[in-house]
Amino acid sequence: MQDPRVKQLAKLIVSYSIEVRHGQLIAITARPPAAPLIEALYLEILEAGGQPYYLARGYPPFVPGLGDLGEILIKNASKDQLEHVDMFYKKVIDEFDGLISIGSANPTTRRLLRISTLPS
Repeated sequence: MQDPRVKQLAKLIVSYSIEVRHGQLIAITARPPAAPLIEALYLEILEAGGQPYYLARGYPPFVPGLGDLGEILIKNASKDQLEHVDMFYKKVIDEFDGLISIGSANPTTRRLLRISTLPS
């Protein structure tokens, strides 16, 4: 049974915050721990007539089962690689009508404090 607060939050986001309309393309980005909210949002978008797309990666990149690729990117990428625009997100920004991005706690972000400089 779904927590009614999750359903209520999803309804608020879909009907008020981004006002999903029939036929709109709506992307949802979140990490797997947010699964109950992801599912509730997906259903609410469908019920509002929208086309939901779930992207199982966040920004910086995260892929379930592979750990935190964002840290690898920041520590090892060249300046050009860091400035590169993520093609998936560019497509979402250019072609989708809405984006719901669910942030979640990432216990590894403190490790990023040890990175002293960006590549030149």
